[in-house]
Amino acid sequence: MTKLNFPDVRQPDSPRELWEGEAEALAGAAEAGRRAAAWMRALPVPETGGRPERWVVGELADAVERAMSALEPGDCDRVGPDCVAVDGGVGVDAAAVGRAAGCRATRERGQG
Repeated sequence: MTKLNFPDVRQPDSPRELWEGEAEALAGAAEAGRRAAAWMRALPVPETGGRPERWVVGELADAVERAMSALEPGDCDRVGPDCVAVDGGVGVDAAAVGRAAGCRATRERGQG
């Protein structure tokens, strides 16, 4: 039988050390999100454009910018101390995910 030596499980509330270059990488991701959102908002929408067109230049652009600015590597999927999988959101809130997916229920609940 092979014994695997996995690293110790980090407790969710223990402070996380930043890896070298993390702050710069996250700043770059946020800037890329702002540029992508600006590009989406600048897309021409026909006067007869319906909900899909308005969604791309509005809600989707907002969700992209919000998500890329909120990335948090410490909130990745992981295994908790009780060996149960914990789904991480990578810092992106449910409202942004719902808006990116075009979820009407998220907007109707006032979360998006």
